[in-house]
Amino acid sequence: DNWKPIRIEQLRKAYERRLAAAKAPPPAVESTAASGVGVDGGGKPTRDANGTYPLLLASIKSGQVTEITQESILYWGEAAAANVEGKPAWSIPVKFNANTVFGKIEAEAQAVVQNGRVKGWFYTGSGEEVP
Repeated sequence: DNWKPIRIEQLRKAYERRLAAAKAPPPAVESTAASGVGVDGGGKPTRDANGTYPLLLASIKSGQVTEITQESILYWGEAAAANVEGKPAWSIPVKFNANTVFGKIEAEAQAVVQNGRVKGWFYTGSGEEVP
């Protein structure tokens, strides 16, 4: 019974964040050569030698997503072509350790990249936006 109020408060805060995010456009992380963040000529996000995506790391560092941190990421997937709202985009799956009331659990999300910007982060399966 002790976990119920904690979980209710977590869900309430997540709901408030989603409402606030819906009202304001998501902060877009642009591809710039100066920052080392980028996409290739076809718009596909580039990958560093260590397997990470600088564009996604810049998105995480900018605060676009708070549930996922660079330290919590376990696996970087391959960028796959996708369609978002009828427009071409790239989807990149990421496995990470999520903190829950039950401790850390492995979760999977995907970053959607469109026009050299991270459009958003969404849980794989449910499609819910990652806070």
